[in-house]
Amino acid sequence: CIKAMQESWVPPTIGLDEPGDGCDLDYVPNVGRDLKVTHAMSNSFAFGGLNAVLVFGLRGNLYRSDDGGQAWRRLETGTTAMLTDGVALGGGRLAIVGVSGAVLLSADGGETWALRQQPDRRGLGAALAAADGALVAVGEDGVRRIALAG
Repeated sequence: CIKAMQESWVPPTIGLDEPGDGCDLDYVPNVGRDLKVTHAMSNSFAFGGLNAVLVFGLRGNLYRSDDGGQAWRRLETGTTAMLTDGVALGGGRLAIVGVSGAVLLSADGGETWALRQQPDRRGLGAALAAADGALVAVGEDGVRRIALAG
């Protein structure tokens, strides 16, 4: 998703010749193509009891659905940075990273978010949960560990 947003190009769904009945989305069958991508989706099912879908992307936009995508609500992020990746940290804690060193943290399963701006403002493109609960982020300066309180 990150690469698709950065390069405005989506990879193909290899081996898809014919979508199933009722599947009316553009699945980009067999050949990737140029396409402006402004949001990524994180299906966060069963992460510490969280049964929600989070969609994030350009300008710090973050939306949440608790009913499988039927209804969406916008969540406050405190940033206008492009959000690039999210990860469940366990115990209902979630993190989303983005360009300009944006790190969003939630301790309540994604209901509310706090911005923890990295002082060097270097872009972050991917996030992983470390075994000790820290956040491992990959970005402009390579890999960094971000210690999280609580």
